[in-house]
Amino acid sequence: TMSGAIAMGNQNITGAGTITGTTLTGTSLDINGNADISGNLTGVDDITASGTVTANKLNLDSMGDYITFYGGGEANHSISSRDASGSAADDLRINSYGAVYINLDSNSNNGSGADFVIGRHGSATGTITQDLLSLSGENGKLTVNGEVEATSLDINGNADISGNLTGVDTL
Repeated sequence: TMSGAIAMGNQNITGAGTITGTTLTGTSLDINGNADISGNLTGVDDITASGTVTANKLNLDSMGDYITFYGGGEANHSISSRDASGSAADDLRINSYGAVYINLDSNSNNGSGADFVIGRHGSATGTITQDLLSLSGENGKLTVNGEVEATSLDINGNADISGNLTGVDTL
């Protein structure tokens, strides 16, 4: 049993016992095994992991912070809370060096319901009350609730128009 201040110089403490106290101060810590921290890890600038990191949630501290890819902190390849002009906002922005792919039902376990839906008024965990756009993962059918505005329309096949076709000079 040791108590009080213990000066070790450049020597190591070895053993299978437990060091108990309220504060442990040092310039480095090398843990070869599991670390069970039952409080907050504060004062840490960067955390680097060479394995898998598992978490229940990831809370970014400030509006506009990024989740980046490739390890370089590059905002041009990231997900962040920014608007169309790049300003920190309540929007969700995906930045990509190339294409953005969304792979519906990647494990092939859904016979239905693996759709891509854009809706609104669902709150964080509430039911989305209005679907604005829905793309079926089963048959590719695109449903838009509202008007579709375009500068041109090219239909290769039959057109089923239920209503009047207006604004057309010749057919």
